[in-house]
Amino acid sequence: MQTIRLLLYLVLAFSCSSCLADVLARKTTIHDGYYVTADGGMPYETLYYKTPKGDIVERFPEVSKVGYASGYIFIEAKAGYYWFAVKEDNGWNSQDPDFAFLINGPLTATEYQQLVNRLKIGEVDFQYSSY
Repeated sequence: MQTIRLLLYLVLAFSCSSCLADVLARKTTIHDGYYVTADGGMPYETLYYKTPKGDIVERFPEVSKVGYASGYIFIEAKAGYYWFAVKEDNGWNSQDPDFAFLINGPLTATEYQQLVNRLKIGEVDFQYSSY
């Protein structure tokens, strides 16, 4: 009887701990379905997109900063800066060959600033930053 009770307590404890982890997971909304959150136990955050159909697709792993401005998503990562036009995102899975045409970059900090100036959007407000 004590063994069964102990097993029930363990099952309950593990169930509650996974629920608590989901509740405590940090999720930062970027813009219309785009958000940044921890990547399933990995030591970094990932940009995801929840499509209008409800599918969740990965957009970019290991992000340092992510922001939205004037129809564009801007990403800072280890290799540099990346960007894409939100209107061009058709909800492709990141393994789909067409997805490769969505993300532009990497850009250096200078190239990124030149792009922002060319787009005439001013300073990008990064809604997510790991700093």
